[in-house]
Amino acid sequence: MSDFKKTEDDWAIILKNVFPDSNLIVSTPVFVEDRTKLFVEGNKMHLEAVFEHLAKLPGLKPDEICFGKWEAVMPPDPDVIIYYRAFSQVDKIQLLSLVLREHLIRFCNLRLSEISHLIVIKGGHCIFDDFIPLPERIGNGAISLPNNNRDRIVYSLN
Repeated sequence: MSDFKKTEDDWAIILKNVFPDSNLIVSTPVFVEDRTKLFVEGNKMHLEAVFEHLAKLPGLKPDEICFGKWEAVMPPDPDVIIYYRAFSQVDKIQLLSLVLREHLIRFCNLRLSEISHLIVIKGGHCIFDDFIPLPERIGNGAISLPNNNRDRIVYSLN
């Protein structure tokens, strides 16, 4: 879907507030395909910082993935694009709200927001708009994205 307009599209699944103190947003088309593109857009410094960690996802063994595998992560130009290949029918809402967030913590060790904002737009109408907490069973990662007051990634001791 080359004409996908990300957060401005009439057929999009959007995940906001993924990382604390960051405006990075993940979006994907509503339509189910075998190979899914997840677009990560926002602050350039955060895109560059998160890219090096997202690049670990394609190296995961398929048995570590719920229902598919991460195939590739493209560097910011202007957005980071993550490719996911499904082995079966993919619930893209579950892919963004659960699988992606769990893998960002478990395999990339990234610190995520305790609560993210999930929006589903179909035909230009919002059909779902809710806040979703991180599952308690997975904890959180240790690596925080840099903010405007620091120029390096910070590791949490929690």
